[in-house]
Amino acid sequence: MEKAVIVYGSVTGLNEEIAYTLAKEIENKYEVRLIDALDAMPQDLENADVLLLGSSTWGVGHLQMDMIPVNDSLQNMDLKSKRAAAFGVGDSAYKKYCYAVIILEKSLKSAGAQIIQKGYRCDKYFDDEARARLKEWAAKL
Repeated sequence: MEKAVIVYGSVTGLNEEIAYTLAKEIENKYEVRLIDALDAMPQDLENADVLLLGSSTWGVGHLQMDMIPVNDSLQNMDLKSKRAAAFGVGDSAYKKYCYAVIILEKSLKSAGAQIIQKGYRCDKYFDDEARARLKEWAAKL
């Protein structure tokens, strides 16, 4: 079974809830490791086949602070053999809604990873509709 790693940054707990829900959605397809960004090491990404990175968007389009070192570490990695996707929480009232997802996708692409699908974006609340969209998104990973 292929290995998937989900690395997430979360302050309020919402992105963490999405990460845990995502892990449950894909556990029949992948051997899943769920890692808080504060505990993530480069080898966690190197040892997985599929990389799923999650960050909420803060301020005017910034990564959640715990994900900054993870994102920075991608600059020095060769991920050509990896498939990847990003997910995150934001507020559509802001111009750069879920911009952290875009930042992570760009960094993953720059490191050579193949983006397997456009990032999952959650608008403020992880309600039943957002859960249904995550389930659909996860099924395509």
